[in-house]
Amino acid sequence: MIISMNSLSDSSNKILVFFIIYLFLLTPRVNFLGGFNLGNLSFVLLFFFAFPTIVASIKKSLNVKHLIVASVLIFLSLYFLFISHIYGFENQIFYTYPISTIVYFILGFILSRQYALNTNGHSRHKKIIVYTMVMVSLVHSIIIIAQFVIPSLKDFIEGFLYQDPLANIDYETSFRARGFSAAGGAAMSAYLALSIWLIFYLNILKKIDIPTTFLFAIIISFATFLIGRTGLVGVLIYFSIYFFYLFYKSMFNVSVIGKFKFFVIPIFLIVFYFSYTSFLTASENNLELATWSSELFDNGLANTSSFKILTEQMLFLPSDPVHLLFGIGYFEGDGYKYGRSDSGFIKTIFSIGIIGSLLFYGIFIAYVFKFYKNKKALLLLIPILLVLLIFEIKEPMLYQNFTGRTFIFLLGVLYAEEQNGSRLRNPTSLKVKNPLSA
Repeated sequence: MIISMNSLSDSSNKILVFFIIYLFLLTPRVNFLGGFNLGNLSFVLLFFFAFPTIVASIKKSLNVKHLIVASVLIFLSLYFLFISHIYGFENQIFYTYPISTIVYFILGFILSRQYALNTNGHSRHKKIIVYTMVMVSLVHSIIIIAQFVIPSLKDFIEGFLYQDPLANIDYETSFRARGFSAAGGAAMSAYLALSIWLIFYLNILKKIDIPTTFLFAIIISFATFLIGRTGLVGVLIYFSIYFFYLFYKSMFNVSVIGKFKFFVIPIFLIVFYFSYTSFLTASENNLELATWSSELFDNGLANTSSFKILTEQMLFLPSDPVHLLFGIGYFEGDGYKYGRSDSGFIKTIFSIGIIGSLLFYGIFIAYVFKFYKNKKALLLLIPILLVLLIFEIKEPMLYQNFTGRTFIFLLGVLYAEEQNGSRLRNPTSLKVKNPLSA
């Protein structure tokens, strides 16, 4: 028997959605069948979750404009395969990213739309999905912190997780943790930083209070410190945006609580920094982690080892104008005439050229500003887009890794909410009969 969302209780729905989002965003790989990706199960769960309406949801997500965008993304994928074959590159993976963009968008759309259908369009569930995404990050952060405090727990979890032999971090021997996910490092720390903005966003919408906001932010910020310095930059940017937002609001708020919110941010950052450094230096076992994580604050961003490698070795463009304009079908591996780069912008240019890159990145930017009439959507998306474009200088973050999946998923969720809003104005326009309700 197929169990649909409509036949489950509200609490069961939320639990199922939690696991769908967790597996989809964090994609843990286990020591089974050569590193089986549990993220694949999120698509299986979604199918059963939205079975009665899944076909209708896909059709609704693919209107004429979206079909044009999907055609461009498929073209970029095929173009990459063609150009990589011309230049003799093998085992290149960039062609999967334009296709993944379509899939991730549809997944977010279906999940959001199913919520609306389940309540006959009488409420919008974007905030519930965003809150669930925060819960996923919070649970994951607690696991990371627990792994740091209890090394045996880390050993136990790592016994299940697949260690990619090509990864630059050996999580079984390194002090750095990854929780129960595919990887840690810069990609995971950037994802956790993004989650902090989701928390601030919910607070701005008055969906969670100040104590809860800063409790969640403290836990996730602490986990970010334990896994990657890239995320620390994102944390500071998101905190700064939130700080200036509260400052702006406090100028028009005469209440004591409104003024108090403005002063909470600097107090929080000061207390958090000294608490963190005191915690690290309290144990000799944490010396390696303390030295690594404090390098950003002690020496400045420009003097960190990773920043020097990036600026001195990995920021370069193809010297051949043809290669620059049209790419060479090279994303990673042994380069043709050129060295290796981690930079997302550089890797994309080498893959499909500047012309293709402008098309690819332009699609993401256009989709964000598609919501120009929806101030709440822009408030959510613009800070994320800004930070991910900054991170793109270092690594592919806008369309790849945990952050890419999160960002594209959110675009699908917001577009579904926009359609749900149209349904509220015209309740019969999106009505889909549930065959299980008969």
